[in-house]
Amino acid sequence: MQQVWKTQARSGILPVLSVVPVLFAMSCQTVPIEELPPHADPSAEISKVEDGLSRAAEHQGDVLAPSYFKSTKEYLHTAKVERDKNAANKKILHEVAKAKAYLTRTEATIKMAEDVIPGVIEARQAALDAHALDYDRKGLEKADDRLKKITEDLEENDKSPAIKKRAALQQDYAAVELKAMQLGTTGPAEHLRDQALREGAKTHAPRTLTQLEQKIKEASSHVAINLRSKLTLRKLSESLAADGKRLLKITRDSKALNAADGEAIVLERESSAEKLAAESAQVKAKDKELAKTTEELEATEQREAELAATKSFQDKIKEAQREFSSAEVQLVQQGRTVTMRLIDLRFLPGQSSLNSNRFGLLNRVRTVIDTFAPAEVVIQGHTDATGDSASNQAVSLARAEAVRDFLESAKAKDPAKHLTMRAEGLGDQYPVASNKTVSGRAQNRRVDIVIVPQVPPPLAH
Repeated sequence: MQQVWKTQARSGILPVLSVVPVLFAMSCQTVPIEELPPHADPSAEISKVEDGLSRAAEHQGDVLAPSYFKSTKEYLHTAKVERDKNAANKKILHEVAKAKAYLTRTEATIKMAEDVIPGVIEARQAALDAHALDYDRKGLEKADDRLKKITEDLEENDKSPAIKKRAALQQDYAAVELKAMQLGTTGPAEHLRDQALREGAKTHAPRTLTQLEQKIKEASSHVAINLRSKLTLRKLSESLAADGKRLLKITRDSKALNAADGEAIVLERESSAEKLAAESAQVKAKDKELAKTTEELEATEQREAELAATKSFQDKIKEAQREFSSAEVQLVQQGRTVTMRLIDLRFLPGQSSLNSNRFGLLNRVRTVIDTFAPAEVVIQGHTDATGDSASNQAVSLARAEAVRDFLESAKAKDPAKHLTMRAEGLGDQYPVASNKTVSGRAQNRRVDIVIVPQVPPPLAH
């Protein structure tokens, strides 16, 4: 007696469901059964065998251990029938035990086959992957019959037939794979060709038919050369199928003309259409290239315009700074706006009237504002913290309106330039100095002018 275990690392199959004592007489008729415990769940045990059988099938157990695999299926089926008939657990479990015993032998034989004929197994899997069941079922079945003969010997622990015939079997499956790949590649085109033949291709499109048949013939050699390149073969198949559709269309168009030279007429029309399509494609390509060039040119011009606008904006700020001393006006650039803080325009507490000796300063302010036109000009009045919020709001607005009215009455350097001015009072919300000192409060009683160009230059990167 000996315990047989499946080695997962070498075969890829999970361990057998349980340890089953097996006599190594290796005769299909002498597989001992180890009965399952009477308290075992029949459905659970059946599921275990089903899982094991599925794994064996994935490893080609139906051909690598055909007798054992078949017996496993039969006993499993019997167990399921007995369960569905509500038979006694003992009877069901006995059938499951037999299925498990044969599954153990199945897995052991698969392992032996993987050691003795690995090349054959790989070649068969390649044939299956090439859809041999669809394209060369007869060839696959013949090869499988030859394989089963030697694997039945493996079930009897006789390796010599497998060793002797494995090279020939590997070639058999390679031939099946090649044929399946060839038929899979040319099949769609051949189907279309056959349809065209039924519709009269020999009469109405003989030249196109001959061309397609030659391409199908040549494709066989291409498949042999590119057997492992799925992408190449897929493209070849698509190309042949397109030619098949073309044959069918030319056949139908030629037949519809009902002329002796119908195919020639259709081909001439096709050639003209292709030429026109090629010319159209060239025009589109040129248009695309021109559009790309135009887009690049516009982008360059846009960048140049942005740089020029930025430089002009900076130059205007520098020019404005030269116009005033630091004691008169402070200019601050904030992004795309310029703020002019009228430091030398002072107001008495609670007052909004303008001192006439500051009219000259305001005229120069208007001249500088004109250089940024067209623009929106916001004149902001401020107060110190003396007084309540309502009165400070009113005084600050009055100061802003006084400056706005003066600036609007001042003559612009260029009357055509557009400026929009509005006044707003901000009260004592934004002090620039401490309201605890006389000088600080004097600084807070002020007017700021915010200039927002209508077409502002981009921020410098």
